[in-house]
Amino acid sequence: METFLSLLFFLGIIVVVVGAILFFIDYAQKRNKKKSLIIIGVGIIMGIVSLGGISLIDQHNAAIAEAQQQKIAKLKKEKNKKFKDTASEYLAEYYIIFGKAEDLGNTINKSWGDSIENSSADYDVDKVLDAIEAKNSSKITTITDGQSQLDTYLTTLKKNDTGKYNLKTYETANDRMSTLTTMVTSISGSYSSFGTDFSNADDAVSKSFKAISSTY
Repeated sequence: METFLSLLFFLGIIVVVVGAILFFIDYAQKRNKKKSLIIIGVGIIMGIVSLGGISLIDQHNAAIAEAQQQKIAKLKKEKNKKFKDTASEYLAEYYIIFGKAEDLGNTINKSWGDSIENSSADYDVDKVLDAIEAKNSSKITTITDGQSQLDTYLTTLKKNDTGKYNLKTYETANDRMSTLTTMVTSISGSYSSFGTDFSNADDAVSKSFKAISSTY
């Protein structure tokens, strides 16, 4: 439509120019100027109509652009609120699961160490670990469910990320927590390696907890 109106405007200019030329010819030859004046008038009307149409289209487009900007701003505001609300829930769950995973890790470390001190010649580490997991099955279930909830919260954070908050901090925190929860709910390795790995994973989660806590 704008292209058509632009062509109509330039055509109007041409008509006005042609009308003006005819007007001066009629004037010079002292002829009736009515036809040339009509042509000039038609050209002017074409110009006015085209400019008016272009102006209306520009106003319409500006209104649409403003409405879109308002919609985008509203959506961004809603996403920021959802991110902040979810981040608060994430932090609370993170604190709870951190405590439970840390407690279970310490229990595993102590139980495993005690079993080694009281071991006999037929010591079977797999049986020991199975027994430890069986004894702490309810704690393991709670921690596993908690990690799943953290994963769900993180998915929501990703969907509502507008760049206002540091999503990477939560992604790193979740990776670190996942490492810790996997370690204490699915025991593997040797006693010495478990102690070292657990300590490192626990320290990493502690750092991430401080990092996400500082965003409030």
